[in-house]
Amino acid sequence: MQIRYSEMKMRAISTLSGLMLALMCLSFQGCAQNAKQVALASETKKQLDLPTFRDSAQLIRQTYEPQLFTLPSGRVAHYGLRMYRQTLDAKYSATIANDLARIASRLNYFAAEVFTQEQINQHAQRRLESYRHSEKTRSQRRFRATQARPEYLYVMALLGSMARAEEYGLKHKDDHKLREALRRYDFTPYATKPRMIKAWAAQLANQVFWLRQLGEQDVVDEFIAAFRLAYPDPQDASLSRLQYGNKLYGMTHMVFADSWFYQRLVSEKQHQWIFDYFRANIDVILQRAKPDIVAEVIDRNDNSMVAHLLKQRIMFFQQCRAFRDLKL
Repeated sequence: MQIRYSEMKMRAISTLSGLMLALMCLSFQGCAQNAKQVALASETKKQLDLPTFRDSAQLIRQTYEPQLFTLPSGRVAHYGLRMYRQTLDAKYSATIANDLARIASRLNYFAAEVFTQEQINQHAQRRLESYRHSEKTRSQRRFRATQARPEYLYVMALLGSMARAEEYGLKHKDDHKLREALRRYDFTPYATKPRMIKAWAAQLANQVFWLRQLGEQDVVDEFIAAFRLAYPDPQDASLSRLQYGNKLYGMTHMVFADSWFYQRLVSEKQHQWIFDYFRANIDVILQRAKPDIVAEVIDRNDNSMVAHLLKQRIMFFQQCRAFRDLKL
């Protein structure tokens, strides 16, 4: 019996923090503050029968990989490319080939069929309509934020494809034409308007670094300044869970995008305010954020953050054990 994509995604997300930590921190001993913490944590994990980070990583692989190529091509690339960059395992090379074909097709489409202003407007309006008719809160927020600037949806799609090609060390045969189209739009309003940031924080974080990576308009500093004004720390408690997640996603993706998504080291000093925020607010993050955000936030070299995560995992499994033992 095949597992539906939505079910696979839910199962994967539920263990994503374990996978990411398994890839970044292969042994718990390397993360603990001292030998006593290691011994205590190891014994507690045994008593509670906690799954290890490697167990969680293996569950992710078992969920995705047997049916990986039945998923949409973008999802295949999202998983396979990241796994290849983390492991350099040649078994993921087929996902790279799949992604190259996808990116080439997208850039061919933009160069041949979405270039004139009329074509761009029609493309943008079609994309906008898909958000208008969605019942999801996030999609409705994105619709309201983007309806005055629908061309952003075109710029988003074009820029993402060009940046991915750049990461592979490639350029489309009509790269000059695509760059000409990209330069028609000043990215500053997209990157600095509070309404846009509250709808597209992670995407904008990626895009401003992609523009810099491509040698095009550099609005990284303007985006970061506008982001911090849109999400002042003293107002965190007033944010909905969705908006708090949007803030955290934006912050983590500033670091990810600056690293070219795991391809170069980024020093903490370059993003000190982000690391300081995560350390100061780790308890709130663990309470309010989804598991995949937690996985993005946790720094394997920060003993206090890893200790907080372990404490949360132990408390969760204690609650599960107590519930299981109830006589109903």
